[in-house]
Amino acid sequence: MVLDKDDFHVHLGHLLEKRCSKCRTWNPADHEFCDECGTTLKEKKVKTCGYCNESNRLTAHYCGKCGKPFESKER
Repeated sequence: MVLDKDDFHVHLGHLLEKRCSKCRTWNPADHEFCDECGTTLKEKKVKTCGYCNESNRLTAHYCGKCGKPFESKER
Protein backbone atom coordinates (compact mmCIF):
# COMPACT_ATOMS: atom_id res chain seq x y z
CA MET A 1 0.00 0.00 0.00
CA VAL A 2 1.33 3.45 -0.90
CA LEU A 3 0.68 6.17 1.67
CA ASP A 4 -0.86 9.50 0.69
CA LYS A 5 -0.88 12.99 2.23
CA ASP A 6 -3.66 12.02 4.68
CA ASP A 7 -1.31 9.49 6.28
CA PHE A 8 0.99 12.12 7.80
CA HIS A 9 0.53 14.79 10.49
CA VAL A 10 2.76 17.77 9.67
CA HIS A 11 3.07 21.06 11.58
CA LEU A 12 5.19 23.96 10.30
CA GLY A 13 6.98 21.63 7.90
CA HIS A 14 7.89 19.06 10.55
CA LEU A 15 6.56 15.51 10.42
CA LEU A 16 4.87 14.74 13.75
CA GLU A 17 3.16 11.39 13.11
CA LYS A 18 2.72 8.87 10.34
CA ARG A 19 0.01 6.28 9.85
CA CYS A 20 0.68 2.57 9.45
CA SER A 21 -0.31 1.35 5.99
CA LYS A 22 -1.51 -1.99 7.40
CA CYS A 23 -3.49 -1.27 10.59
CA ARG A 24 -3.90 2.54 10.14
CA THR A 25 -2.56 3.33 13.66
CA TRP A 26 -0.85 6.71 14.14
CA ASN A 27 2.81 6.43 15.21
CA PRO A 28 5.47 8.99 16.21
CA ALA A 29 7.46 10.28 13.22
CA ASP A 30 10.78 8.87 14.47
CA HIS A 31 9.51 5.28 14.72
CA GLU A 32 10.54 2.82 12.03
CA PHE A 33 7.93 0.18 12.93
CA CYS A 34 4.25 0.39 13.94
CA ASP A 35 3.54 0.32 17.69
CA GLU A 36 0.42 -1.76 17.11
CA CYS A 37 1.28 -4.38 14.47
CA GLY A 38 5.04 -4.16 13.86
CA THR A 39 4.79 -3.27 10.15
CA THR A 40 7.61 -1.13 8.77
CA LEU A 41 6.65 2.54 8.52
CA LYS A 42 9.10 3.23 5.72
CA GLU A 43 7.68 3.36 2.23
CA LYS A 44 9.12 0.70 -0.02
CA LYS A 45 8.13 2.15 -3.39
CA VAL A 46 10.00 5.34 -4.21
CA LYS A 47 11.19 7.29 -7.21
CA THR A 48 14.40 9.29 -7.34
CA CYS A 49 14.57 12.95 -8.38
CA GLY A 50 16.69 13.47 -11.48
CA TYR A 51 17.92 16.84 -10.18
CA CYS A 52 18.96 16.17 -6.56
CA ASN A 53 18.75 12.35 -6.23
CA GLU A 54 16.25 12.57 -3.34
CA SER A 55 13.95 9.57 -2.81
CA ASN A 56 10.27 10.46 -3.10
CA ARG A 57 6.96 8.65 -2.81
CA LEU A 58 5.97 6.86 -5.99
CA THR A 59 2.85 9.03 -6.26
CA ALA A 60 4.71 12.36 -5.86
CA HIS A 61 4.36 14.93 -8.65
CA TYR A 62 7.14 17.16 -7.27
CA CYS A 63 10.36 16.43 -5.39
CA GLY A 64 10.02 16.89 -1.64
CA LYS A 65 13.59 18.25 -1.36
CA CYS A 66 14.15 20.55 -4.34
CA GLY A 67 10.58 21.08 -5.57
CA LYS A 68 11.30 20.17 -9.18
CA PRO A 69 8.42 18.46 -11.01
CA PHE A 70 8.62 14.86 -12.10
CA GLU A 71 8.12 14.56 -15.83
CA SER A 72 4.90 12.99 -16.99
CA LYS A 73 5.27 9.81 -19.01
CA GLU A 74 2.29 10.85 -21.12
CA ARG A 75 3.35 13.05 -24.03
